[in-house]
Amino acid sequence: MGLGQEEEAKIYINRIRKRAGLPDINTSGVELIESYRHERRIELAYENHRFFDVRRWMIGEEAYTPVQGINILNKLNDDKVTTTPTYSVIPSVIDRSWNPRFYFLPIKLDEMNKNDNLIQNPLY
Repeated sequence: MGLGQEEEAKIYINRIRKRAGLPDINTSGVELIESYRHERRIELAYENHRFFDVRRWMIGEEAYTPVQGINILNKLNDDKVTTTPTYSVIPSVIDRSWNPRFYFLPIKLDEMNKNDNLIQNPLY
């Protein structure tokens, strides 16, 4: 997509979507990139790719925000029958934040000692 191969990208994304019984994607440009990222996020869920994708796309600040929760309360009426549950949002269950240094890994001290011209990556 960044290489000008949008049509080829759509072919492969739509193959995956067809396998799941979903309609084809016909977007282009920025919308296609967002569609690709969404498909990758869903297709590779629970396979430990997300952190590395976030780093590669440099979207850490938007991807790592505080996690909200839902409180579901079931009440019983006088006949001991559950009434319609009530829902309330818990504003911040986990405070996830992104540290910009996560975009890079530190250069090992052994490597730094071998070459005086090396400069440690930022924020390490």
